[in-house]
Amino acid sequence: MHSRFAVAALVVLSFVVLSNATAQPSPAEPGRLVSTEWLDQHKSDPDVRIVDMRYGVKFYWEGHIPNAVFLHPDALRFPEHGAPERMMPPEMLVKVLGRMGINRNTMVVIYAEEVDSLAPYLVWQLDCLGHKRSAVLDGGYTKWLADGRTKTQEYPVIEPCAYQLPAKPASGVRATLAEVKQATTSGGTVLLDVRPAAQFTGDGGPWIRKGRIPGAVNRDWVLDLGIGGRLKEADSLRLAYAALGVKPDRPVIVYCGKGLRSTNTYFVLKYVLGFPNVKVYDGSFSEWASHPELPVESGPK
Repeated sequence: MHSRFAVAALVVLSFVVLSNATAQPSPAEPGRLVSTEWLDQHKSDPDVRIVDMRYGVKFYWEGHIPNAVFLHPDALRFPEHGAPERMMPPEMLVKVLGRMGINRNTMVVIYAEEVDSLAPYLVWQLDCLGHKRSAVLDGGYTKWLADGRTKTQEYPVIEPCAYQLPAKPASGVRATLAEVKQATTSGGTVLLDVRPAAQFTGDGGPWIRKGRIPGAVNRDWVLDLGIGGRLKEADSLRLAYAALGVKPDRPVIVYCGKGLRSTNTYFVLKYVLGFPNVKVYDGSFSEWASHPELPVESGPK
């Protein structure tokens, strides 16, 4: 009797082992910078939503990645207390995401022409909601075409859904004016200005006052881009930032002119170099300069 049970158990065990050995593994979760090869393989996955954020719908009409939905970058920018071009309120953002068929579990892959500030801006806004699954297409649409991938002019068929608004915004993502004011005197946080050098020194720029937030260091966000608009190698980027005192053991607040370009540097520091404490001050110099009681530095540093 016992031997018969042993034989039966062995047969069941063998079946389980065989089934596990032949089962297809689920695709590995990509990093925050995905390749055209990965996206080509997963562009039709039901839990993947591709978002085209090139600066103009005419580019989308002319051709786009299959199953991509278009979202103009300016659609995510709203005034706040009179200040122009701030982050869209979370209550509105979740409505936009739901219209694109995105829920809290959707893998969102964003692209523009190349790796630039447009795609990382949506990554940052998703981070503010605590969304864990988002990525930027390495090389953007430019590399997609260069790699011989398929393009289309057809619109995807998308079923709207509900994106649940979190009870509170995610911490450690967005810096307030009060935090930046404190950072100018505390000495522990790095203020990183990613505008062009002429704007950092006060020799240019459209703001009511010209210059920079006191104590800030400067690295133009475009310096992180190499040939073809793709990000430079991580080791090269790490050395460049270390030379400015921007290191993973220090909190970093990134700002630009209006809070858009700074998200590219946020993406580089947080997801390419692995810095644990990086925030975007999306009020940026536009907000800071509008407060006459706040000091502004100018000149070389």
